[in-house]
Amino acid sequence: MSKINLDDIRFIYDDPKEYSITIDDDYFQNDSEIRNRRLRLSTQGLKISKELFPSIYKITEKINEKLNLEEEITYFIEPNSFHNAYCLPISSKESAVVINSGLVELLNDQEMEFIIGHEIGHHLFSHKNYPKVTIDGSENIGLKRLSQAAEISVDRMGLYCNNNLDACINCMMKIASGLKPPNINFDHKTFINQLKNIVDLKGDRSQIYSTHPMIFVRAKALIIYSESEPYQQSINLFKQFKHTKKEMDNYVNDLISQSEGYAYDEEQTEEFNSIKMWAEVKLMISNNSWTSSEKKILEKSIGINHLNKIDDIIKLSNQAGLNPVNEINKKWENIKNSSLTKSKKEKLISELEILSKELIVMCNHKQENLIESLSKISNDLGINKTIHINL
Repeated sequence: MSKINLDDIRFIYDDPKEYSITIDDDYFQNDSEIRNRRLRLSTQGLKISKELFPSIYKITEKINEKLNLEEEITYFIEPNSFHNAYCLPISSKESAVVINSGLVELLNDQEMEFIIGHEIGHHLFSHKNYPKVTIDGSENIGLKRLSQAAEISVDRMGLYCNNNLDACINCMMKIASGLKPPNINFDHKTFINQLKNIVDLKGDRSQIYSTHPMIFVRAKALIIYSESEPYQQSINLFKQFKHTKKEMDNYVNDLISQSEGYAYDEEQTEEFNSIKMWAEVKLMISNNSWTSSEKKILEKSIGINHLNKIDDIIKLSNQAGLNPVNEINKKWENIKNSSLTKSKKEKLISELEILSKELIVMCNHKQENLIESLSKISNDLGINKTIHINL
């Protein structure tokens, strides 16, 4: 079996840069909750060994060999009836995979391979460096979205480790229900169809505050991954795939959005439009003019009501003997630190490049001045991009 590249598994939206999130490589070392977990593990957990837990030990050895992990992972059983497992960072190069005893009682060996592969994925993708999903006690939906994306990545790692899609979906159904046969029938189609009911009801908008995608979304996403080019090639099946990597990731991202009624996308759109408006105004007055031609262009973009708001700010500034450029810059400073995704910011800069061309042709703006202004806007948004205004 060919070795797969981590980037072939990783969900493309599992990227802190996409959500303008700064990574602190020492975060997990200074977190009190993680330190407390380490202490509890050392006093209450039992290290998985050949002598104590032979069947689980055999699974860990199989996965270690497949992923060439050497001594990166230590495995533990923790006495807890809750059906859960987690990856606990120990050092910059080592993690502990901790499996609750209740989960051991629930799953068979191939399902356990999925769980262990899933948790190892958190280690391999360096998710331990991702910050908490709250900042100063307040919810951050960008961090929540990143956390959800991370779960898609590690579910794929679980399938890569056991190569048994049925066992993966069965595992999800067991954990979702807390049951195993004969009290549950593994009808995957009926299970995943519950997602259709949720989408038909316009989704659950509260999902934007969840750290995990809905279990039905995860199951559907894993089926899509099993049909993808990177996974099919990892099991030496060539030219039998249904989706490229890009197609798969875009489909799964839309699946998450549907499940939450596009709540996150709507917030992004509202913020995008607001930032775009002030960025457009900055470009238009960068040559210290505010002409009817510029107003006409802006009205086409933001509508008459928003145009009147901007026009009033500029008129009042002039009447008060203030520089309108400075007043607009103050508005920009208050809004530039946004939670827009990297993709949205790049889209914004592309649209502003098109606007700049229009300002040169229609309003006699100088190209070099617009490139300078747009470069500053791009830097303010954290986008490192060379500005091009193609005339």
